[in-house]
Amino acid sequence: MPCQYPPPRAPVPHLYVYWQIRISEGDVTAAAVVDGRVDEKFQHGGYRGRAWLDPIKLSEGDFTLHLSNVSRQDEGTYLCVVMSGTFPVVLLHNCTVQLRVVAEFTVPTVTTNMTHGGEVTLVCNSYGGSHKPRVWWRNSVDGSLLGSGRLNTEKHKDYVNVTSIVTVNVTQSLNITCTVENPQGNVTSLPYFLDIPPLNEYYAEGRSHVSEAVIGATLPLLVLALLAVGLCLARKPLCVWRAGPKGNKEGTELPLQGRYPEEI
Repeated sequence: MPCQYPPPRAPVPHLYVYWQIRISEGDVTAAAVVDGRVDEKFQHGGYRGRAWLDPIKLSEGDFTLHLSNVSRQDEGTYLCVVMSGTFPVVLLHNCTVQLRVVAEFTVPTVTTNMTHGGEVTLVCNSYGGSHKPRVWWRNSVDGSLLGSGRLNTEKHKDYVNVTSIVTVNVTQSLNITCTVENPQGNVTSLPYFLDIPPLNEYYAEGRSHVSEAVIGATLPLLVLALLAVGLCLARKPLCVWRAGPKGNKEGTELPLQGRYPEEI
């Protein structure tokens, strides 16, 4: 957070700089320069090790406050006060900086939860934001909107986890994206490709299944028929066939008469 003042007229050792913020406990000091030196003993415990000024730039009139590990608890109005330590104390400069912490959602990830027939359920996950966002699904091929899905949010200490679930009836291959709203620019997932085989492949596969079913149903019947014939022949007397009367003309088809072995 910037706080700059032209190179001080007084020597640096006589400068006092205070960065303060008002919290529930009252006004606290985030960082301080005492007699030209950065002094941590005046720092509030919540800022110790996280807030500092660059001692090299103090002589240049640069009193910028650096803050790390920023969270939403750091939001507020910061006051920078620059004074000369010679008596009487003179206020040289003061300014305020409004800090607003904007948490960004991560790039969403898309996964398939389940598939039933032509319906596919897709799940979009993202986290890191500080509010309940809007989420929408698109077909990235033609840009058509697929809807916002069913939105679930989980509030954590410093961020929100968001999940969107959408079910689509897919009749052809699609590239689907999920977009999550962000204050500083929306974030969109990589295209998720849904590959649906052509109908003729289903037809060929169906015919193959039918052929297998027919063969599977017919083969046992043929085996049973052969076993029945064999059993019948094993149990009944063999038939012996003889030619009819000798008076039949040569070359003509002779009628056959059946005789059991005991009649021969």
